[in-house]
Order: sequence, then C-alpha cells, then structure tokens
Amino acid sequence: DSTMINLTFSKANSDEIRRLYNLATANDSTFLAIEEGAILDMIGNNVININESNPKQVNVFIADTTDPFLESFDLDFDSDQLYLTFSETVDIPTFTVEDIIFFNLNDTTNANVTVFNLTLSGGEFTMDNSTLVIVNLTLADTNELKRQPGLVSSNDTTFISFASTLVADMNANNVTAIIPESSQPVFIYTEDTTSPALLNFSFNLTTEELVLYFSETVNTTSLDVTQISLVRRADDVIPNDLEFSFTPPETYTFTPFNDVVIVDISLDDLNHLKRIRGLADGSGMTYLAITNYTVVDMNENAVVEAIENASLPLLNFGADTIRPELDTYSLDINTGMLVLNFSETIDIYSLNISEITLQPAVNVSTAIFSHTLTVGA
Repeated sequence: DSTMINLTFSKANSDEIRRLYNLATANDSTFLAIEEGAILDMIGNNVININESNPKQVNVFIADTTDPFLESFDLDFDSDQLYLTFSETVDIPTFTVEDIIFFNLNDTTNANVTVFNLTLSGGEFTMDNSTLVIVNLTLADTNELKRQPGLVSSNDTTFISFASTLVADMNANNVTAIIPESSQPVFIYTEDTTSPALLNFSFNLTTEELVLYFSETVNTTSLDVTQISLVRRADDVIPNDLEFSFTPPETYTFTPFNDVVIVDISLDDLNHLKRIRGLADGSGMTYLAITNYTVVDMNENAVVEAIENASLPLLNFGADTIRPELDTYSLDINTGMLVLNFSETIDIYSLNISEITLQPAVNVSTAIFSHTLTVGA
C-alpha cells in the first residue's frame, strides 16, 4: 500500500501498445484515462475518474530504446512458408525479406563442411504490425533451396542469418543482426510431403529434346524415361491409338536437380518415333503420359501420374528442319539391289527414283557414261 504503484505491462499489452502507430511514442502521444472503478483508497473511496475526453499527459516518458531480436523461426517446406517470431512488435513497412539468408549450418567458418546458402530474392509477407511475420517463399527460391540437397532438408540443415536492416520495431530500433558465423537454427521444421506434378512439356525434333516442366525441383537422377510415353488417341484422322515409350540408356537427361528437365532423345528413339505417322507431327493431338514411377522430388515424393484422360497436351512443338543425308549405300549388280542408308527415317512414299543417278566418276563433268534410274525399268 502506497501512494505510488508500479505496473509492469504483460507482453501481450506491451506488444499491442507498440503495434499501434503514434501511441505512447513520446510525451505528446502518451495520455492516460482512468475509470473510477480502477482502484480504491484505504477507506474504500473510488479514485476520481479521468475521462477519455480530457486525459492526463504523462509526466515522465522513457522511449523504447531496446532493439528487437528474433526469438525463433519455423520453416514449413510443404506450404513454402517461413514464420519469424520477434521479441516485440515490428514495423512491417520496414521489413526487407531480401536480407534473409538460409544456411545449412550455424558456423560458416567450419572448413570441414561444405557451406550451402541462399539469399531470398523476395516473397509476399503479412502486412500487419506484429511479433509474427509470415513469409510466402517465391517459387524460384523454393526450387533453388530444394536444388541444393544439403540445404534446408531437415532440422539439422536449416539455419538463417540477416542484417540489422531486416526490420525495425515501432520506435525505429533495428533488429539485432544474426551473423552467418553464428546463424540461428530452425525451431520447427515441416518437411515437404507434396508430390511434384508435371505441368506441361515441349518436344523438338530439330534439337532432339523433350523438355519437362514440373511444379517443383525434382531429383533428375531418379528419372526413368521408360515411364514416359507420347500418345495420340484415335480420332477421325487416326483410326487407332498411337503410343511411343522412350528407351534408356541412350535417351537420358544430363540436367542437374531442377524443375525444368531436358531429356536428350536417342537417334534410335527418334527414328522409331518418326516412323509412327500421326504422332508428334505438330497437329496438336500429341499428349504426354507419365506414371508415378517417372521421377521423385528432393524428398522422395513420387510425381503425380498423368495417364489416360489426365495426360498433358503438347505446349510447344519444334518441327524437324534438318534435311536427311545419305550416309552410305550398297549396290549388288547381280540382284539389281540398291540399298540406301539415310541419317534419319525417311518417308518411303516420297521416293522419286528419277532423281537418283549412277555415274562412273566423282567429278560429274568427266563422266562419259551415267544412268538416271527410271520407274519400272
């Protein structure tokens, strides 16, 4: 019992007061109202109320000079969200997400361990002043984090650092920096349990490439090309279903971990594919089908299958613009058999033998005798 009472705010009250702009930031923004039921004297008389319409200004005001600090952070790699919990309310307009750096260890000076890191390129975040800031990681950053297998793959490989310019409190005190040499470990880590999906694909007969676009970074070493098929369903033009599956090891990918995978198609597969009339011809009727054994993501989640009605239409088609070449030929005069070997599959129905000439010398100008083939002769 005394004429003076010292009240210590709860953290909830302190955070809420700090959250509100221009409240209790200086003498001229600090006023107090008291209702008569707030306290009694020793006889039981109510305190004289101070109305909100005429509040009492503070006599002595000490401004907030304490720097905020990061209490903890959580990473949800399934929803691609970062949760930052600070010691006090922070001023969200001062938040700079690009100051955040992920590391795979807390001591980047350790020469015995390979250091992986990524500085965030951006991302949307909550816009309310609060002790909690939630960052939605960009797809590009998420894919890059997953591309580095030693980075943010578990509790033991998830650390962050940032400069003091990351954010300030409501009184413009910058947050306490976390240096890379002593980065902070994650508090709660949620692993990726979402299966990757094939979004679309491109096929180019000139570059001899199949390009697969996935929803996230995939482990390209797990790619099984035998689980990938080009298909065309029967229609008014094609009476029967057409389908072609690729074959390893000649058809393969050299792409490192990525969300865009380039598959180099072997010559045998290309020639086989070109022999199937109506398939991969740029008509817009070619689809891609994959099973869930095709590939896994960086957390071993199998890709979502796309078969039957769920198969994907062709995004971009590159026609074959390379002219075929005659590689070798043989001639048996006894049987009259001329065998022509070309660099790629040719259309037998386009053969015009009157365009083929036998001559006795390399230099046609010195050839005395030559013969151009004729039909039926």
